[in-house]
Amino acid sequence: FETTSRIDVQTPTSMASLPITTPTMTSSTIATTTPTSQASILPTTIPSDIIQHLPCFGSLFRFDDRLRTVDENIKNIIKEQVKEQVKAQVSKILPRIEQAVNEQLEAKVLTRSSHSSRTSYDIVTLKRRRDDDEDKDEEPSAGPDWGSKRRREGKETESASAPSESTTKSAGMSTTGSRSQQASAS
Repeated sequence: FETTSRIDVQTPTSMASLPITTPTMTSSTIATTTPTSQASILPTTIPSDIIQHLPCFGSLFRFDDRLRTVDENIKNIIKEQVKEQVKAQVSKILPRIEQAVNEQLEAKVLTRSSHSSRTSYDIVTLKRRRDDDEDKDEEPSAGPDWGSKRRREGKETESASAPSESTTKSAGMSTTGSRSQQASAS
C-alpha cells in the first residue's frame, strides 16, 4: 500500500500566533491532527482503504458462532442439572406422598366399614320393628279360627328366635364384608 503525505505550510504574520490545528480531509483519507505550537507539525493522513479491508472482529474469530455454541452448551448443562435435582427431590418426597395416600385410604376404608356395620344393624332393627308391627296388626279372632291363632303363636315363637339367628348371621356378614372391602382397598 501507499502512503501519501500532504504538506500545508503556514505563513507567519506579524501578529502573535496562537497554537493552531489544521485538519486536512479528503474523501478517501482520514486525517489525524496534532496541536501545533510555534513550529508547525504536519498532519499525518492514513488512507481509508486499509481500514475498509480489515476484517471485522466477529468475522475474524467467528465470534458469533462460538457464542452460539457456548450458549447452547450452557443451556444443555443447566437442563441436565435441573433434571438431576428433580430426580433427587422426587425420590425424597415420593415416600412421604405414598404414606399420606395410604393413610387417607385407610381412613376411608375404616369410615366405610363403620358405616356398613351401622347400616346392617339399622336394617336388622328396622326388619324386626316391621315384623313386630305386622304381628300387632293381626288380632286374634274369636270363633272357628282358634286353631289358626295357635299356628300364628307357634310361628311367632319360631319367628322370634329366627331373627336373632339372622341378626348374628347378618352381623357376621357385615364384618366379613368390611374386611373384604379393606383387603380390596389396600
